[in-house]
Amino acid sequence: MFKFYLFLLNRRFTENIAIILILFLPSLSYGQSFLCWPWSNVVTGSEIGDSFTSQINDGGISFFGEKRPVAFAQLIYSHPLNDIFLAGSGEIVTAGLEGQRVRINVYFPNKAVKFFVTTSCSRV
Repeated sequence: MFKFYLFLLNRRFTENIAIILILFLPSLSYGQSFLCWPWSNVVTGSEIGDSFTSQINDGGISFFGEKRPVAFAQLIYSHPLNDIFLAGSGEIVTAGLEGQRVRINVYFPNKAVKFFVTTSCSRV
């Protein structure tokens, strides 16, 4: 009986450590620069503009290029899978790891559109 109790205690400890590690894994919002493909409309598949750069630094994401849906958005929630940013004009930006690349999506909840734009970026 004592061995079974030690097994349960040891298992619970391991689960707690795993949860703590998942919650405190570094997210994308720690000062990185990215080279991104052109924006893509997810409904039509058409590309918008040319390749551009983006930067995540100090809890904000910035986009540099001609055709950009937003210029800057501030981090509002960080999760190990996605960072969620909010632009001053109401757009929601998500950035999450996708293999060795980063997938960035921009949603327009404040506009009457049925699409969002997305891009895939590489670290510079």
